Amino acid sequence: MKRKLAIALEERITADTRRKIESIVGLMNGKKKNVLDLGCGERGSFDYGGLKVTGADRIKERVTGKAFRKIVADVDKKLPFKSKEFDIVVFSGVIQYLNYPARAIKEINRVLKPRGILVLTTVNRNSFLRILGFIGREPKTFAGEKRIYPPQELKRLLHTCNFRVLNILGADFIFMPASLSSNLVLVAVKG
Repeated sequence: MKRKLAIALEERITADTRRKIESIVGLMNGKKKNVLDLGCGERGSFDYGGLKVTGADRIKERVTGKAFRKIVADVDKKLPFKSKEFDIVVFSGVIQYLNYPARAIKEINRVLKPRGILVLTTVNRNSFLRILGFIGREPKTFAGEKRIYPPQELKRLLHTCNFRVLNILGADFIFMPASLSSNLVLVAVKG
């Protein structure tokens, strides 16, 4: 029963995270045009309301969805994009799987235009549901997770890679302060 509850909670939290990302990027419609959905995953790129989206994932079959351009790219390596190519990079649910997260964030910085926006989401190490034991406290190593981050550690990582965090939001199926939410949504600007 506990396992079924955890799966149901994670599905609801994932849906809320998608809505938040689409809303954040949608608010930039008209101001920012060129979006990289890096690690777009099995569900494919989000619905960004007509913006030019490049969907990229390291597994070819995952590069699907609403992307205008579809590229195979491994974020643990040098990305196949020009420097300063994108206005926005969406990096959703990827960082916890990386061997070299700082290298990946620096590479994202390289492909972003000056004052470009990074929207990064990940699970929250300090979430209320993890504290209560409804969701596991350790990375799902069976699924490839390497590390689960608390909000302050992500903020420090982004700062060391030349990003300024504008906002840290929570994504959950119920209202929860960002610091205790199941998923984190960080909005940061390059420089």
